[in-house]
Amino acid sequence: MNIAWWKTRRSGVGEGWREQLIDPMLALAEVIDPTIDIRDIKEKYGVLCVYHSGPEIFAKMVDIFEIASEQCCEDCGRWNGWLRDGDAGNWGLSHVTTSPGSTGWTRTLCVRCRNEQKDKL
Repeated sequence: MNIAWWKTRRSGVGEGWREQLIDPMLALAEVIDPTIDIRDIKEKYGVLCVYHSGPEIFAKMVDIFEIASEQCCEDCGRWNGWLRDGDAGNWGLSHVTTSPGSTGWTRTLCVRCRNEQKDKL
């Protein structure tokens, strides 16, 4: 998909990542090469994952944005997010193994958004 298509897409990741990571990444991609083919942008194992066929400089930039997603709340965009495993209550900077009774989904959330999510369960 082209960069313009991704700018209009509003699903797949939370608004926090959209504002703090994806929109700036797409703006830089347009400067580097407006014809970069971005095949998918999604959350995988609690971090941003971008599939593309761009030049090496774009690949290095994507690596930086993916690493940054480990500390940016996917929902609100605060820069105090942590990888969090479903309902297990585990915090950490690496993939967290799911525990019995958890939703099995790992996300990067700040404390406030995690508590709001927990209240909805």
